[in-house]
Amino acid sequence: MSETLPVHKNLNDHKACSPPVQAASYSIRDLEQISGIKAHTLRIWEQRYGILAPRRTDTNIRLYDDSDLRSLLNISLLNANGYRISKIACMSPESVQQEVMAITESKCRCCDQQQALISCMLELDEDRFEKVLSNNIMNCGLDRTMTSVIFPLLQRIAALWQTGSVSRAHENFVRLLVRQKLIVAIDGQTSSNRSPSAGKFMLCLPDSETSENGLLFAHYLLRLRKQRSVYTGRSLSPEDLQSAYDTYRPDCIVCVSPAAAWPAEFLKYAEGLGRMFPESRVVLVGHRIDSVPESPAENVIILNSFEDFIGFMDSVRH
Repeated sequence: MSETLPVHKNLNDHKACSPPVQAASYSIRDLEQISGIKAHTLRIWEQRYGILAPRRTDTNIRLYDDSDLRSLLNISLLNANGYRISKIACMSPESVQQEVMAITESKCRCCDQQQALISCMLELDEDRFEKVLSNNIMNCGLDRTMTSVIFPLLQRIAALWQTGSVSRAHENFVRLLVRQKLIVAIDGQTSSNRSPSAGKFMLCLPDSETSENGLLFAHYLLRLRKQRSVYTGRSLSPEDLQSAYDTYRPDCIVCVSPAAAWPAEFLKYAEGLGRMFPESRVVLVGHRIDSVPESPAENVIILNSFEDFIGFMDSVRH
C-alpha cells in the first residue's frame, strides 16, 4: 500500500511545519562583482542620490536584497549608455525598466545584453529573457550572440556561482534557455546542397563536463556550413565511442571546453582520443580561452576560439 500523506488542517499548520524561506542577501562587494560598479561609487550614489537603501547589520555592514541588485543592474546599464545618475535617480522604477528594454532591443552592445540577461536570470523571468535573447539574435545574428554575449555570460555566471553570489538554479535557468535556442537553430539546418567532399565530424565530451551548449553550437556551425556532423554528447563509454567511430568514420572528433582556461581533464581526454583514433584529428575548441597549451598529441589540434574553428572546418575536405 502507498503511504498516506498527513493532511494539514489549515494553511497555517502547513506553514508551521515548513522551514522559513531565507531572502537573498548580498554584500556591497557582491554588488560590485555582479554589476561592475565599484563599491566606492555605490556608496557615493547611495549617499548623494539615495538610489539604494540597504539594511545594515549590528556592525553597520550594508546588506542588499534581490530588488536592490535588479535595480542596480538597470541603473548601471542606463549609466553606461549616457544617462546621468542624477537623472536616473529621479526616474520611476517603471520608467527605468522601459528605458532598459528600449536599449537592449535597439543596440547590440555586448555588456548591455549581458547585464539585461543577468537581470532576467535573477528574477527567473523566462519571458523577458527570451525577448532579450531573441532580439539580440535578430539584430546581431546567432553566431555573434553566442560568442560575444552568451559564452562570456555563462563564464561570468559560473564565477558568480563559485563565490555564492548566485545559485545553481540561476545557472541552470540560463543554460536550458540557451540550449533550447541552439536546438531550434540546429533543426532549421537541412542537409540539402551538401557537397560530396564535405568533412565528417563527430562531436563528444568527457564525463566531467555537464554543459553541452558549446558542443551544440559547434554542431550548429557545422550544419550551417553544410558539413556532416554527428552529435554523440557526453557520458559515452569507450566501447560506445569506439562503436560510433567504427560506424561513422569521421575525419575529425570535436570537443568544446566551456572554461576560461583549458581544464586538465580536457587535455587528458583529448590525449586518450588521439591514441584511440590515430587515423582522425581530435579538435579541441575553446571560446576566447585565456591560456592555450601546446597540443598534447600529434593528431590533436587546439583552437582558441570559434572563429578559429570556423576557419578550420571550412578547410576540412575528404
